[in-house]
Amino acid sequence: MAALALVIILLSFVQSLFGVGLLVFGTPTLLLMGYSFDSALAILLPSSITVNCLQLINERALIQREFFYKSWPLFFSIVIGLVFVLLLELKIKMSFFIGLMLLLTAFIRSFDRSKKFLSRFILKYHFVYLVFMGFIHGLSNMGGAFLTIFVSSLYKEKRDIRLNISLFYLMMALVQLLTLGILRPHEFHLKMLLLIPISAMTFQIAGNRLFLRLPEFLFSKLITLFIFAYGIILTLK
Repeated sequence: MAALALVIILLSFVQSLFGVGLLVFGTPTLLLMGYSFDSALAILLPSSITVNCLQLINERALIQREFFYKSWPLFFSIVIGLVFVLLLELKIKMSFFIGLMLLLTAFIRSFDRSKKFLSRFILKYHFVYLVFMGFIHGLSNMGGAFLTIFVSSLYKEKRDIRLNISLFYLMMALVQLLTLGILRPHEFHLKMLLLIPISAMTFQIAGNRLFLRLPEFLFSKLITLFIFAYGIILTLK
């Protein structure tokens, strides 16, 4: 339990900064620790939802719902992907493929001209991108990095970026939680509730305070570094 709490603290801190982190990094970490995919979801989802809720409460006045309402394909495709994994018990290894895509994206984001091209591409084909992202997230829990790419292409200021990532990620986690609760209710245990206040305290004491002090230019650099680091981890894994 101590090792699990440490993982939750570290990844809650990351999610406090970027809006994602617990599922993106937590899933492969818990799998390496011996947990099943189902158990990893049951452990990580409540903490992820907690951090995102706190982020939205703090910044609720900035919420822009117009684009969010057009994103229903994302949530529908998450359910399809997760049902595939849970009911068919598929063991899908997509780490290398996803890692290469993230490395390519990090490279593109490193240059202003290519970064603008990526933004235009995502806006033009956002429906296809949302379906792809949702299906990947349902299959592997690795859609958070693609969500970061998507939202940071739509918004430029750090508060708008983190807020909208949090909004999408919260709804994605709720869809997963509901699906898992229906198909795998036995994966949820009372001891997992102890991890929720740990996530909340990490956000309030450390994560959010650092976020507020981060300059805009440094936040953008850190997002690119975040995508790059995760791409390296996945390709090596």
